[in-house]
Amino acid sequence: MPLASNSKHCVKARIDGRPGRISILLLKNPRPDEEQHLTRLALRRLTKPDVPHLATATLQSITWSTVSGFKGLENDVILVAGLTDLESDWHRGVAYVGMSRARTRLHVLIHEDCDGKRRAREEEWRERVTDPLERMHVNTD
Repeated sequence: MPLASNSKHCVKARIDGRPGRISILLLKNPRPDEEQHLTRLALRRLTKPDVPHLATATLQSITWSTVSGFKGLENDVILVAGLTDLESDWHRGVAYVGMSRARTRLHVLIHEDCDGKRRAREEEWRERVTDPLERMHVNTD
């Protein structure tokens, strides 16, 4: 899970003054240097005592966890990070679990090497949906 080493672009999002509404989910455990980076960004590792306070004003930090550590939990805003492979079943499955944890907003960060594959899949999906719809269209002229 490569984390950006340049943190000047990282914005500490605050929604309605409740940072506890936001959780960052990582596909894998971060390396020690990545965990230090998360700490420097004032992101808090989710702990069991935090769980009842997710999405409340009581929790004053954006939390982070692995997807597997967040199973069965939800938060208003989820950011899934560390997606480096769109082809493997494991990555897709874990990403799906992470994405299904969002109540109101979802953001997914994918590695730049995956963007071409994402675009190709998106275009393929559009063609599969658009072509049948166009064939169903009846011209009334």
